[in-house]
Amino acid sequence: MGLCMRPPPSSGSPPITGAALTAARMQGLVEGSMDAIISMDAHMCIVLFNPAAASIFGISIEDALGRSIEDFIPKRFRDAHRVHVQAFGQHKYTSRKVGQGGQIVGLRANGEEFPAEASISQFEIDGQTVFNVFLRDVTDQVNIRKALAQSRTELEETNRMLARTDAMAKIGGWELDLQTTIVTFTEEAARLHEVDHPYIPPKLSQGDEFYPPHAWPTIKAAVDAAITFGTPYDLESPFITAKGRHIWVRVQGFPVCEGGKTIKLQGTFQDITERKCAEAELLASEIQLQSILASIPIPLFVKDAQSRFHLMNRACEEQWGMCFEELQGTDGSTNFPADQTTRFLAADRKVFEDGHALDFEEPFWSAALGETRLGHTFKSPVYDENGKPLYLVCATLDVTERKLAEAGMQKALHDKDALLKEVHHRVKNNLQVITSLLRLEAGRSLVADTKDVLGYMRGRIRTMAQLHESLYRSGTFASVDLGAYLSQVATQAFKTQELHRDSVRLTLNLGSVQSGMDQAQAAGLLLNELISNCLKHGFPEGRTGEVSVELQPAHDYDSPPDDRWCLRVGDTGVGLPQDFEDKRKNSLGLHLVTDLCHQLGGALVIGSTPGEGARFDIMFTVQAPAALVMPS
Repeated sequence: MGLCMRPPPSSGSPPITGAALTAARMQGLVEGSMDAIISMDAHMCIVLFNPAAASIFGISIEDALGRSIEDFIPKRFRDAHRVHVQAFGQHKYTSRKVGQGGQIVGLRANGEEFPAEASISQFEIDGQTVFNVFLRDVTDQVNIRKALAQSRTELEETNRMLARTDAMAKIGGWELDLQTTIVTFTEEAARLHEVDHPYIPPKLSQGDEFYPPHAWPTIKAAVDAAITFGTPYDLESPFITAKGRHIWVRVQGFPVCEGGKTIKLQGTFQDITERKCAEAELLASEIQLQSILASIPIPLFVKDAQSRFHLMNRACEEQWGMCFEELQGTDGSTNFPADQTTRFLAADRKVFEDGHALDFEEPFWSAALGETRLGHTFKSPVYDENGKPLYLVCATLDVTERKLAEAGMQKALHDKDALLKEVHHRVKNNLQVITSLLRLEAGRSLVADTKDVLGYMRGRIRTMAQLHESLYRSGTFASVDLGAYLSQVATQAFKTQELHRDSVRLTLNLGSVQSGMDQAQAAGLLLNELISNCLKHGFPEGRTGEVSVELQPAHDYDSPPDDRWCLRVGDTGVGLPQDFEDKRKNSLGLHLVTDLCHQLGGALVIGSTPGEGARFDIMFTVQAPAALVMPS
């Protein structure tokens, strides 16, 4: 599309033929311009609009001619545009750049704003004022500048972040120029050296000022090898700062080569003092731990999370017949039998997976003895603060001799049990022989009192035999279930009374409590005497009724439980006679009852209601069964 011009609107003056002629002559120049060229009359109406302007503003030349230039300026900038035009009218200048820094904002036909560089000039053609605007779209340049500014900001932020990272990691950079032999530092490297930054330290030949005499030759040799052969290095060394502070550093150096020749060395400094101190403390702890382990007589060893041996004390070496150096860093699979290694590793995994210690017995191979032994093994896991498994602390104690001794003791105990059972069985048999002899003697006697005395004696001996029978059958010789034993005594005592078998019944309510043999025997004899007394005196002339026996805790519901029990024997017979106390003094049976109560450690309480029966309560404290002591 060619250049078009349109005369400005008439304002009462003659046509500007000279301006039109001049515009025609300029046609070839402005059509080929890459910048927008716009001409306006005094009313700011466009009279010339070149193809570049049409392309920039997105409008055809025909549509642009005759329109006000303000149609191509955003509203917020139009007042500033008018100020520029008024300044031309006041002859302040005839040509100038417009906008901040010569940059303005244009408005395309589609409403899009864009940055531009523009200049306005004023001249007269045939007495008419004409304004020329030369405008260039600088969107790309602005975007590039913004991108550069953003990149510069990001780079500065990256540099700040790297500086913070260097400070946190205590890492600084350095560079050695081999032409000048001068070393330059980054800010963190200067801080590590405790010198001002920027700072040019001494030449390489004077670098020994920062290293102790024994460390500098190693550093110097590494630097020479990097310069001569292009060999990088990574060293840890003691270091002396410019202020005389002694630290540890990690020094890295990397050659920069051109044409096969090293021209520079670049590298890093890192302060590793804290790590070195921690390593020293760890080493001291390990030495202390090894010293403690060595002094413990129990075989101990430590494994890592991969079941590799980490520590072992001397007691463990002696027990297994292996040196720690043979097992260190291995899982023991080449030193122990395969089945034992499989059990060991499975137990290790279980401890780490479950998080609980294991305590078990298992066989192990002793190279010192050349045989399999039985060990009591304890394994406990150790975790870090994040729950990651670190170590497994283990102890294996040889319990072979102990197990053999226990087996011997079990056999001896079994033999003693058998002997005790035999003794009780023989005692019970001998007591039965005695009761049989007494029964035969009673059968030969013609005296009624003698028969009665012999009968009472047989009942008492049967009570003692019954105790030995209970111990023999239970297999427990230090104690007896007092309730069960008294139940047998009461039943047997009741059966021996032939006269009252059908007229008097027996009721039992006996609790269960463990008692020693002496206390049980006293309680049995006491019960035998009381039942015999009830049957002999409580039911005369065929009187019917009941004899009850109870053994229950003596405490009431309002007081806490204790070891006191109550043995109660009662009947529903005729009750005690009025002269009971006088008869009691002459009765052997009641004398025995009183003596047996004392042996039992109890107190006897007697109660009676005439015609309604009698009751005997014995309150006593059950004593814990005493251990059997074999005579020497």
